[in-house]
Amino acid sequence: MLWALLVLAVSWLVPDVVQGRYQPTWASLDTRPLPQWYDEAKFGIFLHWGVYSVPSFGDAWFWKQWHDGDPAHVNFMKRNFRPGFTYADFAPKFTAEFFDPAQWAKLFKAAGAKYVVLTTKHHEGFTLWPSKYAWNWNAKDVGPRRDLVQDLADAVRNNTDIHFGVYHSLFEFFNPFWLSDQASNFTQVTFPAAKTIPELYELVRRYRPDVIWSDGSIEATNSDYWGSKEFIAWLYNDSPIKDRVVVNDRWGKDAGCAHGDFITCRDHYNPGVLQKRKWENCLTVDRGSWGFRRDVSLSDIRSTEELTAELVETVSCGGNLLLNVGPTHDGRIVPIFEERLRQMGEWLGINGEAIYSSRPWVHQNDSSTPGVWYTQRDSYVYVLLLKWPTDRSLKLGSLRLKPSVGKLTLLGGSKNNLKWIQKPGEKLLIRLPPLEQVTSRWAWVIRAENAVASKGRRHYLAPIIESDTMSTRSRKSFSTTSITESQYSFEMYRGCTFNPNTRQGRRFYVVQMLVLHFIPVMALIVQNCYILGSAIYRQRQMIRLTRTIEETTDVGLLLASMQTERSEMAYHVFGINVSGTWNAEDGFAVYDREHSLRQVFDRTDLALDKLVDWSAIAGEAGLQWQDRMFASKGRFQTYLGDIRRMALEGRTPSRSEMLWYNRTTALLLRVLVRHISDRKLSSGDVSSPFLAYINIMRAVEHLGLLLTLGLRYLSAGTSPLLVTQTALSDTLFWEYIGNTRTFASGIADDMSDILEEGDGMGTFMVVRDGIINDVPRASLNVSATEFFHNNSRLLNRLQQVQLQLKENIESLTSDEVLVSKRQQMWTAGLLGFVVILSLIGILMTRKAATEMEIFTESLAAKTAEMRRERRRADRLLCQMLPSSVALQLKSMHKVSAESFQAVTVLFSDIVDFSSIAAQSTPIQVMAFLNRLFKTFDNRIDRFDVYKVEAVETVYMCASGLPHKNGDRHVTEVADLALELLATSRRFEVPHLPDHPLHIRLGINTGPCVAGIHGERVIDRLLKNLSQ
Repeated sequence: MLWALLVLAVSWLVPDVVQGRYQPTWASLDTRPLPQWYDEAKFGIFLHWGVYSVPSFGDAWFWKQWHDGDPAHVNFMKRNFRPGFTYADFAPKFTAEFFDPAQWAKLFKAAGAKYVVLTTKHHEGFTLWPSKYAWNWNAKDVGPRRDLVQDLADAVRNNTDIHFGVYHSLFEFFNPFWLSDQASNFTQVTFPAAKTIPELYELVRRYRPDVIWSDGSIEATNSDYWGSKEFIAWLYNDSPIKDRVVVNDRWGKDAGCAHGDFITCRDHYNPGVLQKRKWENCLTVDRGSWGFRRDVSLSDIRSTEELTAELVETVSCGGNLLLNVGPTHDGRIVPIFEERLRQMGEWLGINGEAIYSSRPWVHQNDSSTPGVWYTQRDSYVYVLLLKWPTDRSLKLGSLRLKPSVGKLTLLGGSKNNLKWIQKPGEKLLIRLPPLEQVTSRWAWVIRAENAVASKGRRHYLAPIIESDTMSTRSRKSFSTTSITESQYSFEMYRGCTFNPNTRQGRRFYVVQMLVLHFIPVMALIVQNCYILGSAIYRQRQMIRLTRTIEETTDVGLLLASMQTERSEMAYHVFGINVSGTWNAEDGFAVYDREHSLRQVFDRTDLALDKLVDWSAIAGEAGLQWQDRMFASKGRFQTYLGDIRRMALEGRTPSRSEMLWYNRTTALLLRVLVRHISDRKLSSGDVSSPFLAYINIMRAVEHLGLLLTLGLRYLSAGTSPLLVTQTALSDTLFWEYIGNTRTFASGIADDMSDILEEGDGMGTFMVVRDGIINDVPRASLNVSATEFFHNNSRLLNRLQQVQLQLKENIESLTSDEVLVSKRQQMWTAGLLGFVVILSLIGILMTRKAATEMEIFTESLAAKTAEMRRERRRADRLLCQMLPSSVALQLKSMHKVSAESFQAVTVLFSDIVDFSSIAAQSTPIQVMAFLNRLFKTFDNRIDRFDVYKVEAVETVYMCASGLPHKNGDRHVTEVADLALELLATSRRFEVPHLPDHPLHIRLGINTGPCVAGIHGERVIDRLLKNLSQ
């Protein structure tokens, strides 16, 4: 009977329930579910910034410690500041001139943070926004002269997807209102109403933060003194951020480590085990201070290994890490702090899937190996290692893999699965790759597929099975789905690694569609790019070859001229003074020595004039001989002119001067060979002609040497040195001739004709054999003049072959450049065509994917709305009926009547209600009753009493049901009755303030049976409420 009456009583509470309003009590506020974004964020950045950043000595409590006479702070002020200097004098020096909020926001994004909390006001009372409750003690009136909170909030929201939050200190060190309340032992409540609460409302309305991080609930102050519960109730019910805001637990002594959306308990709080509530570990990079310190040492800075370990341990136990850095007074985040943040971002960039949106696993850390922690996300379990095994073998005692389907993947390592061994009854043994093959540093993550806990519990059911050690709020923060839905989702998405119901999953699905459909297109694009690159490289190589030939032309011309001049000078030096006749038949003709020498000299001078760049010759000469004679073209021409004048005047140059010609030709030949070799030419079509060109130049040089040696022999006879030089030059000449034939097969026949026809080669062979075999020159029957002219013709013919090879190379390179250009044009055209088709295909695929994403988002929104409505209906049902009865009804079980041996029931009624109703309109009557019964409801929360119904003017409640409480039901109801009487005396009828309110109370104790009659009353009522 009582349960049926309870259904009718709920009608009075429908407006409040529908609106989901929270009362200013911890019991009511703690029922609010934790916003999902905060549970998934895992990592945030804390910023302690204020006037204390100016002295940057000690901690953010600098003012307090200096005021209290701390010796270190007092001595610091004496050493660095004038007498009479006050803390307020620091404020103008808090300039923030280098503060770049956009740069800060990008740094926080690079660090992998999902939310940032700024100290808008610390205990010193200085506000970083232009608060009207902090006149001349805020960042707008003094110091930076700007709204620092607005600047950072805008930068974070415009440049990143990071949530913006604010830190706010409840108390202030030396605020007169605070000191006055403190002196009264907080019986006086002035400071919260005049300062704290107005500032909090101002922050919310101006900046709409997603996090409100309160601090400073010191001494004997509790939440009643601060008015915290009323402010949080407004946050949850009526504020513009009611759906996403989260608050911590520092709202009074009674709230710490017990209430709020998440608990912090104390600074650097890291319990190391799974907690009943969502919690946060606020940690500072500088061990010694929350704010910036100028005297910080490197040993005071936490290493990246420490920070990574804190993040891993915190997330594995269900917490978030809020990492603090302190900016400087001029608005900089110093490099060591920036380095730590970027390194955290580097680690999260590789291993973030084990952190973000993860949940604690069945086991938080491994039972066998220290330094191994676990998280889970979707269908994966993540193994987080804080220390890399030296033998690359990892043993796990808390995790097992399903045979044949279990997989292990090292994030940041090879895409190949890790090797593992698991025998029945033994630990899981994993073989890790060499550490140098892994990109991750500081900590490492292994992703496990098809894994179970060592006791056989499936990991993907872990967050759904609610442990008795988890509070209601913890359960709501970790999962709101049923076991059936979770199993369904797991089966539905078993074949893929993402959930298309999530935003991230839909994006991954779009990327997957684009990648899979355009892999062949990308392969064709890559192939064309490779062909185009090869053609461009080929063309550049041919241009290099052409440029090399052009650069060696002038030096080659000078080399040929000097070789000819050397032959003429040798003919003159070795006593060949012929003045008779010489015709074609008998081999004699008139020889004009001076005329012949001048012709040769003119050709050499012409070659010298064409050669503009002498640096290569000077460099080669300095490298070989340190000879200053070749240091410049002028010096060379001067020395050459001296030798020529000697010959023209009839004097005979010395042997050393003749050897100078050999040095000159050898030098020029080395310059040519080095220039070509430095280009590292490797083109198949032109490398052989180039080698033939080099070898023919060397052959011509040695033929010239043999001509000079032969003339010396015919003039003065043989000698051991002459024999050695002739044998060496002859051997090299024929070797280079053979190489030329090999590398230039097209001119092999021409070479054979040159070396076999005429008397040139014959006289050459006769003289060579005479030198080597020590034959007297008189017995050879070969004149020096004949030998000179025949071998000069042979030398000229070989030089013509050299010129022909050069022309062949130029022709080949020109053809290659033309072919490369054509290939580039065709390849570029084909590549452009493929790219255009690819873009069209991408746009079409993107359009289809977008339509699919819109449909999926709509479906997801409808599903989420359905779940909200279902939770709302469940919440209504639990408020209408006891939880045990509501669960039975929800499970479609039969609800049996329940007997109670002793129950105390209280009835209340309004005296002379008809008189009040006669003076009121129906709307005024309803408003009056609603307000009265809401007041009664607030009082009933303080007692172990269950409200049964409120029908018309009757208010009915009972104690001893639905939970039996022994004999306390009598005293609980009696205390409640006294409280209701006292409340009614103070109650004022809104529209009849002069009309006193009196109520009648009746109490009865005895046995009772409670149950539900009928089957469709509740179902019909829920249906009506949802419409």
